[in-house]
Amino acid sequence: MGERPADEQWPPGTTPPRLPAVLIDLDGTLVDTTGLWRLVYGALAEHLGVSLPQDWWEQVVGRSVAASLSVLTGARELTGAERTELEGWLVDRAVQQLRSNGDGPAAAMVRWRPGAAALLDALRDAEVPTAVVTTTPRRALDAIVHRLGIRSDTSVAGDEVTEGKPDPQGYLRAAALLGVDSSACVAIEDSPTGVAAAEAAGARVLAVPHTAEVPATPDRRVVPSLVEVDLDLLAELAASA
Repeated sequence: MGERPADEQWPPGTTPPRLPAVLIDLDGTLVDTTGLWRLVYGALAEHLGVSLPQDWWEQVVGRSVAASLSVLTGARELTGAERTELEGWLVDRAVQQLRSNGDGPAAAMVRWRPGAAALLDALRDAEVPTAVVTTTPRRALDAIVHRLGIRSDTSVAGDEVTEGKPDPQGYLRAAALLGVDSSACVAIEDSPTGVAAAEAAGARVLAVPHTAEVPATPDRRVVPSLVEVDLDLLAELAASA
């Protein structure tokens, strides 16, 4: 669906009918951080002296950092202390990249997904509440938000819930923070893992696949890009709940 003409946009201060809130994933949906996470996971594998399996990215996409560590360590079970130490090691390096100057590697590895910034602006102009719901730990989330100037009403990071996606906990918490019922919200996701989490929370899901295929279903809309998304489409999805 294309953009409405400027004179037909929802006016500032006007919430589109039956669009209580929009809950949006971060990595792969709002921003492309594939290069960043590939870099730091590769560095961690080198640090541990292990080789990443050929399909390692497919195994970690959409999952929390803590849950992804088993892909690097293979069959060896990590203790709680080891998991905490390795997660901190990885996040430290991600944040270092994100806080580098404009000429650093993160300038090319972290960028808006097409249409994402414009959609957030449209939601803010229409005063539709928004929440970022991500498996990324808080320190890295805040660094990404600061670097790109992402604005939302609230956010839930991966280390602020006890179970990451595909568990719905993050989406349920985000809806509660906004004071809305998750089943009345529209969630925007890019991965099968994230879609499963949002659907388990009862939200209507708009999928924008990035590095993993997400099939359409009778209750799930799939679009190739956020450039295709406007407030009418989101209100239509919310009204179908």
